[in-house]
Amino acid sequence: MILITGGAYQGKSEVAKKIFMEKKKIDFSENKLQREQLYKKGTDKRYQDRDQQASRNPIIVEGEIASFQQLQQADIIEHFHLWIRNFIMEEKNPYYVIEELLRKNSEVIVELTQLGCGIVPMEVFDRNYRELVGRIGCYLAEHAQAVYLVNCGLSKRLK
Repeated sequence: MILITGGAYQGKSEVAKKIFMEKKKIDFSENKLQREQLYKKGTDKRYQDRDQQASRNPIIVEGEIASFQQLQQADIIEHFHLWIRNFIMEEKNPYYVIEELLRKNSEVIVELTQLGCGIVPMEVFDRNYRELVGRIGCYLAEHAQAVYLVNCGLSKRLK
């Protein structure tokens, strides 16, 4: 899992797409000569399928409206903080479900907006939600293969 975080409207989605495409290039360009030789022989369709998969666009899921099944199939989850909000509005604990998601979709790129900056909300629910999103962000960062902070469209790798 890769975590991309930053403030609202800072370019996290574009960075996620760029990382996805770069990751796919690396994964499938390593054995290019071998694949080309197999293509000429026409003996191994497996590499053709993998190359087609590598050139596809990412499956992007909107966190605010996504089901758990959609999260499991996504390449990129946008606005994950909104998924957390919907989940806790149903008075459910999101940690167990997040652990399950990371087990079932370990290659996902998660985009999580930072909510801890700015004015402290007046409503108790909003304060608790903001704190929970921050703690889940810490949990995701701990378990991520890589963590990026995005500001003004520029990303910095933190882990």
